Amino acid sequence: VSENKFSCTYEGVSHEFIFYRPDTDYCCPLVLMLHGYGESAEKFRDTSHFEEDATVLKQDVVIGLRNIHEDEADIIFLDPPYHEDLYERTLAQLGTMKYVTEHTMIIVESSLDMDFSFAEDYGFEVRREKEYKTNKHVFLYRKEAL
Repeated sequence: VSENKFSCTYEGVSHEFIFYRPDTDYCCPLVLMLHGYGESAEKFRDTSHFEEDATVLKQDVVIGLRNIHEDEADIIFLDPPYHEDLYERTLAQLGTMKYVTEHTMIIVESSLDMDFSFAEDYGFEVRREKEYKTNKHVFLYRKEAL
């Protein structure tokens, strides 16, 4: 894996991840993109309009979330392998992170049949679901009163 991305293996499947934060002195959004199956990490970054290289986190994605020391994340995009427990494990970890505020939008890609009622157990509420032919995007926010 190059210095601009990293990979981890979960249940025998290797996944590529890119963490990107613009190198600026002014306030800018922090976007965390956790990519699962599908195209390469570069293809995912490019289709998401990320044009610069990323900072590398060389660790399990759930553990890596503990090592982010930002004040607030604006958008977090999750795309773990469908039908795995990474959805719940990742939301459980994000529910404990101070950088996830009531203003942070978490977008989760999943199969159409995925039920996100468990998100409430970790302090999140589903505000919107957008369905496509084979998958959906679920928009979650931290509940204002925990």
